[in-house]
Amino acid sequence: MKVKVNLILTAVIMIAVGVLFVIYPKDSLGLLTWLLGVLILASGVFTILFSLKAQKVLPNASSSTLLGVFQIMLGSLFVLNHFDKLQEGAIGVLFAIWVMYEGLSLVISSFGYKKATFRHWWVMLLFGLLNVVLGYVALLNADKISPVLAVIVGLGIVANGVMRIVAFIAITRIEKKLKQQLAAVQEATAEKTEE
Repeated sequence: MKVKVNLILTAVIMIAVGVLFVIYPKDSLGLLTWLLGVLILASGVFTILFSLKAQKVLPNASSSTLLGVFQIMLGSLFVLNHFDKLQEGAIGVLFAIWVMYEGLSLVISSFGYKKATFRHWWVMLLFGLLNVVLGYVALLNADKISPVLAVIVGLGIVANGVMRIVAFIAITRIEKKLKQQLAAVQEATAEKTEE
């Protein structure tokens, strides 16, 4: 239950931060960089917790552990504000790579959800591909720390938050289906025992 609460909480925070990037692109690259760092750190911790729990149900969930470690490393850079040692373009590169990596992770995870018979797995696939494209566009323009880059990154963050909500719904449905199957097996076993 904690994993699902964390998943929905990070989704809501990601959507809010992404919307702030889109609405206030000029101001977002300063203060919101730190805020995003906190979000990425939290997301990394929750991603690792989620992948450890989801490995029981979803194939390919263990690949999320690597994403969690990457998020913790990137988030700590933002929180500790070590960007004064980097060129301006490096910030854009880090943002873009994170958005692309999140997108690739969603693409890989979508096939795990498909194998787990989640009917709307393709939504995760589409949003993952959207993140990859947005991250790639941002990477091509990483040397231009501009409002346009902030908007592109913001859209990628919003897409990632939406996908976490889809993942929450998928996990809830998969758990329900597993409980129903377990109950059916227990009922069938009880009937055989009575015979």
